[in-house]
Amino acid sequence: MQDFLKNILNYYAAFTETRFSSRSTLKYQWTNDISLTLDVSFFPEFRRLWLDKISAADTKHVDIRPRQYSIPLSVQVFRELLESELHGGHDLNALKSCICHEIEREPKPEPPLEEREIFLEGTRQYNLSLRKAIEGIVKGLQKESLERLQAEYLIRQFPPLSLNLRNLTQEIFRTLQGIAQAARDEDDYFGQLSAYLQGRDYDLILFDLYYLLAGYRSASNLGSVYLFFDSIGGDPGKEKGEIQAEYPLFFIEVTFGTEAGDSIRLQIPNDFILINTPALNTFEFDSILTLPRASSFKEAVLTLKQLDRSLDAEYQVSRQEITLSDGFYQFAGKAHNRPPVRYRLGFQVIRDEDKRLLDYSELMTRIERGMASKLGGFVDTYAHKNVTNTTEETERNCRPVRRGGQAGRKLQEGDRAGGTGPCRPVYPPGGNSTGRRGAETANAGCPPHPQGKLLGAVHESVRRF
Repeated sequence: MQDFLKNILNYYAAFTETRFSSRSTLKYQWTNDISLTLDVSFFPEFRRLWLDKISAADTKHVDIRPRQYSIPLSVQVFRELLESELHGGHDLNALKSCICHEIEREPKPEPPLEEREIFLEGTRQYNLSLRKAIEGIVKGLQKESLERLQAEYLIRQFPPLSLNLRNLTQEIFRTLQGIAQAARDEDDYFGQLSAYLQGRDYDLILFDLYYLLAGYRSASNLGSVYLFFDSIGGDPGKEKGEIQAEYPLFFIEVTFGTEAGDSIRLQIPNDFILINTPALNTFEFDSILTLPRASSFKEAVLTLKQLDRSLDAEYQVSRQEITLSDGFYQFAGKAHNRPPVRYRLGFQVIRDEDKRLLDYSELMTRIERGMASKLGGFVDTYAHKNVTNTTEETERNCRPVRRGGQAGRKLQEGDRAGGTGPCRPVYPPGGNSTGRRGAETANAGCPPHPQGKLLGAVHESVRRF
């Protein structure tokens, strides 16, 4: 009985989302729009956190703190490159050259600059050049890290970088300007400059999940936020630069809660995960996926393992874990005419969402947990108890009859004698849309089919839930 009820709800959920048409545009897909999509695939430990929550059926909130999930740049490499710069293009001779340039500048300013003013202007020009060199070093390290992450996780579009490079270089420049004000000469200044740059701390973070979420939080005002797991589809389209639709395998709704202290809180409003069954069934697989649209956290691992076995069979691979893996994987699928499937993790805003899908999903998981529902009681009565069959009465009193011929003339006589009754709609000769609508109106007083009661109970259960 439980499986039967879930199948009924799954049917209605699929119809609500797709209308059973391959031309339907499915809402739950990766948009790859930087204002709506936040790709965090490069935080595998964050994915492991959520997989552990699913395994433990844990729906408690998650607090994200600064530096808890981050990707740093190598400070050691930065220091080595900076040291090379201070012994190369920006050594003591380069500083003296900048000062000499100010002495020899033409035309001479009026009134002529004092010796101290020449020294300060020369060091300022040197500091500007050094600031640009430091910026170039950091950008080079950022580029190398992004290329590595792109190759490792196949990320198409990165989120904004967490490091504010302008603030870093401006802070260094202002400090060096202050050192120059107190320095006696070029040698004294260069010594203090070298000691400062070698001794200070550098917080070089490429991505920090806390700051990524802080910037992404405003997107939650545009729709519902989901944490998407993995990707299927996304093949290059026929046009240059075109990418076909890309869908998650499963996803969880999250909301931004009220933080306690220096953290960002992610809350789980529903005790279920959503399986992207409709999207998977749009592809030309050998078998139709029959998994339910939703699964409670308690049953999620079993459901995801069933999904893994289906993918194993379609892609002819032997793999223990796919959806439950925290390591990168990819199935190209071209050899078997299948869409690509790969590891991915990210937040996605869904706009103009049909909330009935969540109602169906919630009912599914309530039934899965053995909780009572009006729908369950109705179906139990329908299946196990004596339900009055009104089929013959409906056929006898409500079947439409056309005018015309001998039967039509008898019917017309019966009409005049008042023998048709309230449930005997009469079509005009040949029938037309007006006549059909009239018949539907006349049918309003007919006894309902038991099947109609069952389907109506589904809608009523969702409406009252």
